[in-house]
Amino acid sequence: MEEEWRYVKHDGKERFSYQVSSKGRIKSLLTPKATILKTRVNQWGYEIINLKIGVETKTKQVHRIVAEAFLGSDLVKSQVNHKDGNKLNNCLDNLEWVTPKENAEHAKRMQLRKARTHVQLSDREKDAILYLTTLSEITYLTIATAFSVNKRTVSKIASEWRKEKASDTPASKV
Repeated sequence: MEEEWRYVKHDGKERFSYQVSSKGRIKSLLTPKATILKTRVNQWGYEIINLKIGVETKTKQVHRIVAEAFLGSDLVKSQVNHKDGNKLNNCLDNLEWVTPKENAEHAKRMQLRKARTHVQLSDREKDAILYLTTLSEITYLTIATAFSVNKRTVSKIASEWRKEKASDTPASKV
């Protein structure tokens, strides 16, 4: 398949500052020499990119940009499915619009979801997580990854500690 380029759409309108290719590449037309932009991967494993739209910078998922430019948009089928299950394969021939139900069925059929296992943290691990949440240079996601737990688990541990601390203050004991 030969690489085809189209303008990136935002809110259903073409934006002439960027183009997306049928192979999932995005280039900026903001400079005299069009340049292919670098992407990064978000915490869910999808390729994302920051685009300047007007005065704002928007973070967009590459697979959705490709689908909107080449497949149009679909009011009923609101999710973009990677047919081969590879979230980083944003080629047009690997993408399709699906309903949330179809997407869940595809993930189950392809065995893309990890089995959920209940992780019981020891008090020592909880204390370590709590300590790490007080360090501003370490993100909750980094902590969660280190302890093989969900980011929400880290947030919950920190939140419960703050509630306990607030209830232990002298003003709350009056």
